[in-house]
Amino acid sequence: MKPDYSELLRKHNLHSVLIDKEGCIKAMDICFELGKKQGEKQVLTWFSKMDHLSENLKYLEEEYINQHK
Repeated sequence: MKPDYSELLRKHNLHSVLIDKEGCIKAMDICFELGKKQGEKQVLTWFSKMDHLSENLKYLEEEYINQHK
């Protein structure tokens, strides 16, 4: 679930002047999406190293991806 970027910006903006609110929100969205992809890659790499899960590995990967879309 994506956070409310406008609310985060309102709570954590330390300056009274923000040059480009929309640009800042877009940057936060990009960072969120990159973090999700990086985290997913780390989980799938961890799954691939679990030899005892080899029978169910494909199922686990598919379920993880489906639940985190």
